[in-house]
Amino acid sequence: MDQDSASWPADYYMHLSRESPGVGLSRHGKQGLVVFHQRSTHVVYFNPTSNPPWVSRPIDNRIGCISRDSIVYDRGITYWAGPDGFYRLRSASGPVEFVSNPIGDAWAGLTSSRRVYITGFARGGTFSEIAWLVSDGSSTEHDTVFIWNPLLEVWTVFESLS
Repeated sequence: MDQDSASWPADYYMHLSRESPGVGLSRHGKQGLVVFHQRSTHVVYFNPTSNPPWVSRPIDNRIGCISRDSIVYDRGITYWAGPDGFYRLRSASGPVEFVSNPIGDAWAGLTSSRRVYITGFARGGTFSEIAWLVSDGSSTEHDTVFIWNPLLEVWTVFESLS
């Protein structure tokens, strides 16, 4: 199998640029690897019948990720923070789903320069929630937690009182 990149078609490349640099990677079950840019999302998957066997394709050319640490994979779904809120990807073929409509006002209150520090995690065990630690207002430390319950599809926001 010829792996000479000079002979690869343009479709085999994911182009990074100053306008949309790479942000992070996440395994998406057995379906592939999700590649996050600031302004787009791609999937890379193995296809033994293609040459080369690794294939990349865009999932969404408009929605990207703003924080590498916000990317969470749990129970077959990938979650992350985009420029306007939180997203999920159930299938590597898409679509990307915006899930943070109900918390739009709380999201708008976040300091935009601190959004790159959003940190997400799955609670694990018998809990199904996905949580993101964020900085609210002028704080430079995480003082707010956004919690998404994917079973009930509801949000809870906890803010520091200090």
